[in-house]
Amino acid sequence: MQASLSSSALRVESLLERIDQLQVIAEFFPAGICMFDKHLNTVVCNTRLREMLEYPTELFSSGNPKIEDLFRFNAERGEYGPGNVDDHVRKRIDLVKQRVEHVYERTRPNGMVLEVRGVPLAGGGFLTIYVDVTDQRRKTHEISVLIDNFPGGIAMFDKHLKMAVSNQRLREMLEYPDELFANGNPYLEDLFRFNAQRGEYGPGNVEEHVRRRMARVKEQRAHEYERRRPNGTILEVRGIPIIGGGFVTTYLDVTEKRTAQAHIAHMAHHDALTGLPNRLLLQDRLRQALAAIPRSGDLVAVHYLDLDRFKPSTIATVTQSAMTCSERLPNGYAAKHDQPTRQLASVVTNSLSCRQAFGRARMPKCWQRDLSGRWLVSSWSASERCRSA
Repeated sequence: MQASLSSSALRVESLLERIDQLQVIAEFFPAGICMFDKHLNTVVCNTRLREMLEYPTELFSSGNPKIEDLFRFNAERGEYGPGNVDDHVRKRIDLVKQRVEHVYERTRPNGMVLEVRGVPLAGGGFLTIYVDVTDQRRKTHEISVLIDNFPGGIAMFDKHLKMAVSNQRLREMLEYPDELFANGNPYLEDLFRFNAQRGEYGPGNVEEHVRRRMARVKEQRAHEYERRRPNGTILEVRGIPIIGGGFVTTYLDVTEKRTAQAHIAHMAHHDALTGLPNRLLLQDRLRQALAAIPRSGDLVAVHYLDLDRFKPSTIATVTQSAMTCSERLPNGYAAKHDQPTRQLASVVTNSLSCRQAFGRARMPKCWQRDLSGRWLVSSWSASERCRSA
């Protein structure tokens, strides 16, 4: 009998020791923790929980309260929003009695965001943990605002290459339909296949387009390139791999920028008034032609007619030069190409006979040959550009 009592005493002592250990663990747990027995009485409620939920000392003056008392206290001070206090309490007691594991977020009136996790216990009752996620949600909100206000499209893919985040601008720029996101965010492979099927990557086998792009993605290398969409939009695409897997991709519409650059490049090599090639373009084409001679063995001939400071008083001289030009060319060249020169002389001569027809705003036309072998008729007029003869 005495041995049996000693054994029971040891078990009780061991149990009390374990309870003390659990109390210590609960007290130093970095989140709020509360445990209820099968009668829904509070068994454990650490200091962190009381601070987070701002429970007053008076609430625990008569011992640990029942869960119904905590619900009523919270409802009376507006923790659950407007409405009847008893209705708030009854609804929450019904949920507790269902003994279902649950996770949800709750925003307190002071702005604190709590992540609440409830786990039913095997012998009845349950354990509830409260985690302050206010900072995390604030940062998430700031990131969301940043993404939504990014001047282009942006998307982030996780290590499984599933889209984790994207903004509305991305869907608009790439014309992604809502159906593509009907079952949640798509995988990158789905996006590649969708683009290939609608011709975004040009002609070719759809699966080959997908396979080639997936192989590049798996290399996990930063990349930057420009892509012209079928509608003419030019996108600057940048991809940055993420440590641990996945990557971030940004899309910027550079159509206007590239159009402006092309216009500037055109203006640098063409006359602003007539649209004709200028000396810079002539020098560039001559350098190209001369550089090609050693490889091709072809000859290059330049037929140059200077019309700077062209005035009516010099028209006669120009006409005479044009008529005698073919006589000054090499024999083989003159025999083959003198017809356009004679046509030039004819144009100038005809212009002399109807001088009143072109006046100041319209100048005579002349023939000139480009490097591809075509003969072009040019007009020194603000209203007429170079066209094929």
